[in-house]
Amino acid sequence: MPPMTTIPIFFVLAVSLTIAFYLSVTVLLRIRQSADSADRTPSKAMIFGISFLDASLVVACVAALYTPPPEPIRTHDVESARLIAELLAQPKYQEPLRLARFEGKVFSQNGEDGILAEIFRRIGVTNRQFVEFGSADGLENNTVYLLRMQGWGGVWLDGDDALIARARRHFAKEVGEKRLNADVAFITAENVEQLFAAHGVPKEPDLLSIDIDRNDWHVWKAIQAYRPRVVVIEYNSVFSPAIDWVVPYDGQKWWDHTVNFGASLKAYERLGTEKGYKLVGCNFSGINAFFVRDDLVGEKFAAPYTAENHYEPPRYWMTWSGHTRQP
Repeated sequence: MPPMTTIPIFFVLAVSLTIAFYLSVTVLLRIRQSADSADRTPSKAMIFGISFLDASLVVACVAALYTPPPEPIRTHDVESARLIAELLAQPKYQEPLRLARFEGKVFSQNGEDGILAEIFRRIGVTNRQFVEFGSADGLENNTVYLLRMQGWGGVWLDGDDALIARARRHFAKEVGEKRLNADVAFITAENVEQLFAAHGVPKEPDLLSIDIDRNDWHVWKAIQAYRPRVVVIEYNSVFSPAIDWVVPYDGQKWWDHTVNFGASLKAYERLGTEKGYKLVGCNFSGINAFFVRDDLVGEKFAAPYTAENHYEPPRYWMTWSGHTRQP
């Protein structure tokens, strides 16, 4: 439903000002007529006109002050839905193996929940274990739906003490059941496998999600002793699919709020090939890339498994809105 709050504001203001203008002219004419006559006492019509004018202005001001502002998410949602409909109408996205067709948000930032559900529908699940780097407070990430709605378990790691404390409070039930281990850690290429071992990560977890805002490529490269079945990782879609680019490694640095982060999709394609993974899709917003281990791919996904085939440009404005999500 379109926002209804903007119409009353402008309608009331327009009507009030029109009435006020009409009454002002009427009162002034009456005053002039009275001034030309012997009777200078204000008539009842003059008094009523002035009173109504004052009342109209008060109503206009109250309406402007107390009418809630329009909900901007409505326009955003409409534009996002329109663009997605246009994209899905293109022949490329009508291929049945395309993952972007299955985007859907429950608790993920964009449509990752739907894409991951479709991936595991195709390849099945084993231990239902995940690891997520950059999990924040857990209210919106790539694994909370699996944790809370699908009975999965796993590890959340984030470098922010306050966010992890909030995650432990909100997901106290899962922590108490030993299904969730939420811990504070600044993840680097040097310590990533030590963190896996310290948190009891199985050698082949079903899912690894990496979003640490700078050194993602280097951290994934450093993981050698563990072979997750599916990897979702943030890529830098500013770079076109033909460009192979990786941010220089510095284990002490974090995102500096520029485009100098992560790696291009082509660089991830190359790394995935080296590690035995196929690039099987990206989400429409151009944020996350999805990889499946070679032995699980078969003919279940859209080939060729290249950046040129699966790249999505930066559409960061499409980040899903709507009602507040509370897992």
